[in-house]
Amino acid sequence: MEPRADRTGPDKLFVVYTKFYPERTTILLIHGLGDSGMAWKHIFEDDRFLRYNLVVPDLSGFGRSPDAPDGDYGLETHIRRLNKLVEYFGVTDMVVVGHSMGGALGTLLCKDRRAGHVLGFINVEGNLTPEDTFISGRAIRAERHGRFDRWFNVYMMAWESGEWAEKWPTGGYYAQSLKGCRPEAFLACAGELVEYSNPQAGKSESIVAEIYRKLTVRRVYAHGTESAPQATLRWLDRHRLKRERFDGAQHWVMHDQPGRFYDFLLGFIEKTELGRVR
Repeated sequence: MEPRADRTGPDKLFVVYTKFYPERTTILLIHGLGDSGMAWKHIFEDDRFLRYNLVVPDLSGFGRSPDAPDGDYGLETHIRRLNKLVEYFGVTDMVVVGHSMGGALGTLLCKDRRAGHVLGFINVEGNLTPEDTFISGRAIRAERHGRFDRWFNVYMMAWESGEWAEKWPTGGYYAQSLKGCRPEAFLACAGELVEYSNPQAGKSESIVAEIYRKLTVRRVYAHGTESAPQATLRWLDRHRLKRERFDGAQHWVMHDQPGRFYDFLLGFIEKTELGRVR
């Protein structure tokens, strides 16, 4: 598989994508906080996905995409840019796959559904409960104490050669992604992730959890057994929401167990397409 990679679409996002065929299902893959499209690099090594359109963007302010011209890195603004990208490619039917922050964005995108018809959604350890904001919460606390810049530098070093690199060796590529992440984009997204993942006033669940629970598209929450917060898993089970467990995997499920993850993704898409035909 030889994908194309360039800055394209209305916002000139850096996108890795395959040759586009309008009649094919499109897979839109959305990365997480501080990350880039490299999160999904293994899908381009799997020829089984040659029969799909693959679209893997770096969000504004992340990876190799440019800064947001208006300085707006809010989650809803990312959704608007993703919708414009989907419209630019002429997507009709698509499956959305989002990791971590990308899972929260995928949830919002599936609710919005302005561009393209969403057939299904795989949420890979996306934000749902306060326990999912471990890193985002640290960033916001550092900002409140006027130490975000220092915290961000320490965080980057921890991924290059420190504690996080030791804890998550398969996430080593993440250090490279972080080098392309603008601190202001990271901070803005972290703040909104904390806001969207904490219970709403007078309610027991967060904004993003309520939206995810009420989605009508076929959806599955995919998670590793070594990283997903128990509070999030209990919430999913309480509401009888389907989840797929990857034993022994940590937060970057698609890097820890790429073979099994992409087997799962392929099976999910095939069943979703079969349901559409029926």
